[in-house]
Amino acid sequence: MTEYIEETKSVIQSDINAADLRWSLFVAASKSYRYDSAVRPFPSEFIRKTDNEKDIEALRQTIEDVIPFQLFLKDDFCLKDMSAASVKLLHWVLLSDSVILQSMPKQEFETIQKITSQSSLTPSPSHIFKVNCKLGAQQFQQNCIGKKTFFAFHGSSLQNFHSILNNGLIAHLNKVS
Repeated sequence: MTEYIEETKSVIQSDINAADLRWSLFVAASKSYRYDSAVRPFPSEFIRKTDNEKDIEALRQTIEDVIPFQLFLKDDFCLKDMSAASVKLLHWVLLSDSVILQSMPKQEFETIQKITSQSSLTPSPSHIFKVNCKLGAQQFQQNCIGKKTFFAFHGSSLQNFHSILNNGLIAHLNKVS
């Protein structure tokens, strides 16, 4: 358990905004009435052995036990104050193998505006995050060879972004357009 605690605490301390965003997206997905498609992947610790069904109530209760991230930065609070299940869940969400979120400086917005050909009238965001995909980036680069590419924006409900970050955009789940 000590290894989980140290790794999780290290991720939070190294980039608290990115860790908070990632956790918030997971929580939003789990609170959705469409949690079955929004929480993908679903933590295996919360799949009941008896009937192989997702135990969303146990997951939601475990989420409630996670202390606010700001407290991790204070010496008198730490992950040791949380249940083992909460520590494991937080570790699972923040240290996923598929994607890394990284806070970027606000000056990066100018670069984003240039590559997307957006006007300077666009209001500057309060936070900018970079998504680093561990597995799909190389394959995407290979698929781009000899093809014209462009940047685009994707809008979706908050509850969908945990799944999008971990699985990419899945066209057959889009029921609007």
